[in-house]
Amino acid sequence: MKIKSLLLGSAAALALSSGAYAADPAMAEFVSLDVCDAYGISGLTIASDDTCLLITGEVSYEFEVEGVAGNDLDENDYSSIIDWSLTFDASTQTDAGRAQAVITLFNDEDEEDVMFDEAYVAFGDTTVLMAGKKGTIFEVTDNSHIALVDERLDRFNGWFDQAEEIDDYIFPERGGHVIQVVSEVADGFSVKVGLEDLDNADSGGGTLGAGVGYAGAGVAGNVGVLFGDIFGDQDEWSVYGDVTADLGVAEIFASSVYSDTEWGYSSWAALLTASAEFDLFSVRAGVGYESEEYPILGNYSPEVFSVGAGVGFALTDTADLDVEVRYFDGDVTTRHGRSADSELDAELGVAVALTEALTASAFVGGNWDDTGADDVYRFGAGLAYAPGGNFETSLDAEVNTLEEYSLTFAASKSF
Repeated sequence: MKIKSLLLGSAAALALSSGAYAADPAMAEFVSLDVCDAYGISGLTIASDDTCLLITGEVSYEFEVEGVAGNDLDENDYSSIIDWSLTFDASTQTDAGRAQAVITLFNDEDEEDVMFDEAYVAFGDTTVLMAGKKGTIFEVTDNSHIALVDERLDRFNGWFDQAEEIDDYIFPERGGHVIQVVSEVADGFSVKVGLEDLDNADSGGGTLGAGVGYAGAGVAGNVGVLFGDIFGDQDEWSVYGDVTADLGVAEIFASSVYSDTEWGYSSWAALLTASAEFDLFSVRAGVGYESEEYPILGNYSPEVFSVGAGVGFALTDTADLDVEVRYFDGDVTTRHGRSADSELDAELGVAVALTEALTASAFVGGNWDDTGADDVYRFGAGLAYAPGGNFETSLDAEVNTLEEYSLTFAASKSF
């Protein structure tokens, strides 16, 4: 399907939803508000075509003030950020399989230009060919947050550095311009082969990858290998694996990545987490490890070991208590930007549902490290409002014993 037709169809659909249908009956020649049965898509059917168009997106806004007590207002740090994305997903059912075109637009960091996050075509059912600009198919399963993050009181951004390192840093370059094939070869098993980072082929980039995935009977996992810079010196390679086991009330997640790059630089990261949900409480715990070697810097070999745990309690039908603790040992940059050999961070929080849509929360936390500097304690409170329709808004305030404070307003709507 041509991009022009896709955009015209989506524009017509939006016009219909805002009342243009009644004002301009001719618009009905372009689209109709039928539900697409093909592939389980609930979207728009383009008339004179058997293509189903699904439009999704999100708009979010955040305003934050950070400062130090006693400073003038013009000495504060202010940030006002708008993020949005819009995805057009057009699918056509053919005798040979599903033909699909996907375009995702978003705003750049300066909010001045419209950028393409995805623009690719795909074809097939059990074997799918994908080509264009899109994300990688070689990634560690993105569900470690299930064991690590309590969405009501998410004060530990990342919890373990390894969770981000594993998926964003250690691998060779992935995604970008790609040619990918994913095939279901047996019940629950799939094979992945792809050329990625092709937009950097002229400069010696490019990544070749192959992997096997499985999902079934409460177990999901991936293993794979990647070779980077295949159009250059081919001096990068990486192997990875992950597994998730759903045991009913409990879930276990494990992942590991090893990479070797030019100049003998290598890195290894591993993460193991577990979580369990019961009627009156929940528990979660995890341990992570990361090591790196830099022979070019005199065999500089930083290591970081992480361990953390959290417990949530249902105090009443409307009130929950949450306790989280984490510890880092190694080459650590603390929450407050200090370089330390170890760090301990803990937090106690409570969330109370004032109504079905309105939740109030408060927390107290502390941060201790071995730098010899003063311990830091922090206090905060917030309100979150989620009336439905995928709309959410919140107001949060935080202050610490360094006399630093922040005030954050956020609002978002997805569709």
